[in-house]
Amino acid sequence: MSQSDLSNASTSPTERGSPAVSVVVCVHNGARDLPRLFSALALQTVARERFEVLVVDDASTDATPELAERESGVRLIRAPEHIGLPRARNVGMAEAAAPLIALTDADTTPEPRWIELGIRRFEDSGADMLAGGIVVPVAHPPSIAELLDASSHFDQEDYVKRGFGAGANLWLRRDLLERVGGFNERLAAYGGDDNEFGQRATAAGAQLVYAPEVRLSHPPRDLRGLIRKRYLLGFGLAAHRRHNPGPTGQTPCLYRTRKAYWPPHAIKVGRMREAGYHPSRPDRARLRLARWLFLQLPQIYGDVRGEMAFRRLGR
Repeated sequence: MSQSDLSNASTSPTERGSPAVSVVVCVHNGARDLPRLFSALALQTVARERFEVLVVDDASTDATPELAERESGVRLIRAPEHIGLPRARNVGMAEAAAPLIALTDADTTPEPRWIELGIRRFEDSGADMLAGGIVVPVAHPPSIAELLDASSHFDQEDYVKRGFGAGANLWLRRDLLERVGGFNERLAAYGGDDNEFGQRATAAGAQLVYAPEVRLSHPPRDLRGLIRKRYLLGFGLAAHRRHNPGPTGQTPCLYRTRKAYWPPHAIKVGRMREAGYHPSRPDRARLRLARWLFLQLPQIYGDVRGEMAFRRLGR
């Protein structure tokens, strides 16, 4: 499907004016989450004309498009059929008017200075991309799923060391897309397109910085959602081995790697403290076991199924 097939996407950047930041939100069935995101964006400390909000609706079947259409200052781009996250991101970025693009998700809550501090960090660093901080808040007392999510995912500081940033809070200069291209649409069904994009961009010389002050929060997943997430990450490794020449594409089959079956020796206590929880030593032991059962094993199983699926297709 070409970009011209997408509705409400015909206005040129020149006709729309020139804001400083284009916030691009790609969403499928996000009606429950979008009002909270819109409220957070309405509280930003920069003038409203300094940023635009583009919602790319990936063929939602709920009230997502109606909510976006009713929201003042939001421009809706509708896909008449499911196109996948990488394609949706590419469409949104192609329609962006600003020199800076901020990617986020419908279920995030940016802090009031999110846009202000993002602009400032680009001005101060001269970076091509920045990975903003992502906090996963937990209840008190927290569930095991909340602690696993807070300690195991959205660690932007670690991601930046590996050459990418999570798409839930990823900023980039628009001209970077002209140099390295957009997100890899061959990974649409498998995830990790933000990983592949960041590593491809940094390999081409783009400067990526970690900006913890450019912060937003992401709700924790429940246990079922965590298991599914890790299964899909494992399943997607087969696609990365075939379509990603970067570091993730070089990941050996987990089910053939003895170390993958060992419980982790440590967990990221700092991430949990950032979320407001200080685990005891027994808590850490239970979390190591839980991580092995609910994260590592599903990912290994997903890797097995992914390889089987690709081999059946002769790929």
